[in-house]
Amino acid sequence: MTSAIIKEKGHRIMEQDIDYEALHPSYKALWDLVGKENALKIYENFKGTQL
Repeated sequence: MTSAIIKEKGHRIMEQDIDYEALHPSYKALWDLVGKENALKIYENFKGTQL
């Protein structure tokens, strides 16, 4: 399990523990491609939409 804190423009927008093994395969692939912080930014910006 890894702890993630995403900061954007000096503000904390997300802080939580992430269990990589519990992620959906799509999110695992995204994590592997762009890294943890960017995957979480993509999730925050696009959750609930179909990409």
